[in-house]
Amino acid sequence: MQYRTIKKTGIKISEISLGAEHIEKAPFDKVKTIIDMAMDNGVNYTDLFMGSPDIRDHFGKALKGKRDKMMIAGHLGAVRKNNQYHRTRDMKLVKDFFWDLLKRIDTDYIDMLMLHFIDEMDDLDVCINGGMLDFALELKKKGVARMIGISTHVPDVARGAMTTNQMDAIMFSINPLFDLMPSEKGIYKLFKDKDTIKKTVSLNNDRHNLYAECQKQDVALIVMKALFAGRLLKKDSPIQMTLNQCISYALSQPSVVSACLGCKKPKEFAQSLEYVNATDEQKDFAQIYKDSLSWSDEAKCMYCNHCLPCPQEIDIADAMRNIDAGSAPPDNCISCGLCEERCPFDVKIMDIFNP
Repeated sequence: MQYRTIKKTGIKISEISLGAEHIEKAPFDKVKTIIDMAMDNGVNYTDLFMGSPDIRDHFGKALKGKRDKMMIAGHLGAVRKNNQYHRTRDMKLVKDFFWDLLKRIDTDYIDMLMLHFIDEMDDLDVCINGGMLDFALELKKKGVARMIGISTHVPDVARGAMTTNQMDAIMFSINPLFDLMPSEKGIYKLFKDKDTIKKTVSLNNDRHNLYAECQKQDVALIVMKALFAGRLLKKDSPIQMTLNQCISYALSQPSVVSACLGCKKPKEFAQSLEYVNATDEQKDFAQIYKDSLSWSDEAKCMYCNHCLPCPQEIDIADAMRNIDAGSAPPDNCISCGLCEERCPFDVKIMDIFNP
């Protein structure tokens, strides 16, 4: 397992992490099997947003004596009412379900405290100015929360949260299809209309610019929906990719530290863990993504590193991520042109490195 650093805190997180949503109603034995498998393979982060008492109890029991080996993300605003999931901004409920989480998983701290599922600017304003962020900051000051983040699917909301200068991480939906959909379109509606998608796909610079902004501000991105709930793996998907390709794509984007992958059974998570030993060929998403792009798109680096090897040993994808975030280009490029010959996206790398 490889690890990446959440830069604002220096905390290292596994590239593959565990999303627990689909095992919310699973029996304890299955939950424990999946958690043990994750930890045995170096996974050190799990997202536990649900308010269900059973899954919280299961995690507490499964992690007994091993709590320090697994970072837990808890969410403020995700609660359980009438035996159903609810999203709330009622601070009494927010606090009650937070303290319930600590009690049930038998711990006195949460590693990542997420402001839960904010997809509208008005809702962001409520969460920031209505007590939720203040509560999170109070918990962090007391050591009850180690880091603070937000979960959202909307670039403008992510940017708005970043203006507080309090976000260590953003949980954001990143996959090849979402990154080709116009921001003003409803992604879920478009997915049902495959003909519209095929006519509409074009690089979404709003989303890609957000990733670069996160890198510039040292805000980590934790990826959700890397597989679009498995739909990208199906034959009728507008962009059909393998599991390894989807994970590779997510981890290639600027500021991404981990792909949080869910499962319904141990076998599914075991398949996600196969990424760790996958070959470069199995991870390669470049040609599929290129075939999906509109020919009218301006050439842009997709960080696939097909341009390597570089005679100057420049990690070109990493250099491009830094340039997109506002850093200077490397000063040792000799303009040999080998990278441009290999680039599947026709990026003018030498012009970028030697402006």
